[in-house]
Amino acid sequence: MSNKMAKWFFTDFDGTLRNSRNKDLSLNPKDHQFVLDFMEQGNVLTVATARPYMQIKNFLKKHYNLVPDYLICSNGSCVYDKTGKLLYDNPIPQREQNELFKLLKSFHEHLIGVIYTTIDKEEVLFHKTWNEELRDAYFGMMPENDSLESLEKQAILSMRIIVDEVLKERIEKLVEKFKSTIGCFIFNFADGIYIDITCIKTTKGQAIRELQRFVNFADADVIVAGDDVNDLSMFEEFYESSYLVKQERNESFRDRAKKIVDQIHEIEVE
Repeated sequence: MSNKMAKWFFTDFDGTLRNSRNKDLSLNPKDHQFVLDFMEQGNVLTVATARPYMQIKNFLKKHYNLVPDYLICSNGSCVYDKTGKLLYDNPIPQREQNELFKLLKSFHEHLIGVIYTTIDKEEVLFHKTWNEELRDAYFGMMPENDSLESLEKQAILSMRIIVDEVLKERIEKLVEKFKSTIGCFIFNFADGIYIDITCIKTTKGQAIRELQRFVNFADADVIVAGDDVNDLSMFEEFYESSYLVKQERNESFRDRAKKIVDQIHEIEVE
């Protein structure tokens, strides 16, 4: 089937393709078969995730023998094809990165951890409460136990900063100051408040638009699925074919997608 006729399925990973309601965090067998059949029929699968490229690529292959046609990583900061070719990247501007580091150094006692991604590297810089559960959640990654200074000259695609409430408020003010150039997503987890920082033009929805510049596919052939706030941009860009996977945490914004499902195998592909 040609790309012009194919359907393009863009799915989030955590909570969507790998549904967090499954206690062992494995793929639901019906969901797994759904994506395998989807690709077998000549359609195009893209996993769009907050996770960095090598981490998600290796995990999908090792645990599910799944090789998507494309990967949108770090909340849309970069797009790769299945051969590993980088098609698009959008790092945090250097001025804003410097201001962020300055703030983090000033409030270091309120900083729990930093996880970062560049084109060449994806690491846990440090984390004050790192444990086995976090190691498993990040697919075996371990902290470098390095300083913020080691990152100052690098082109960073995305940063996940784990903080307390005091530093959260300071970062929100910084993002507001530079709202034309950087943006953030905020999540609450047991080990702290997670703030994902990217360039303002970095979203999963925008990354799909960037991919359209390289590959010819129509909006009408796109299907998008997600479960959290960093998936809303996909719903906005492709509302008519948007699916939200129901989770307790997304009750307040379920109206942002056209359809609600419990598992992705419920999605109808025409």
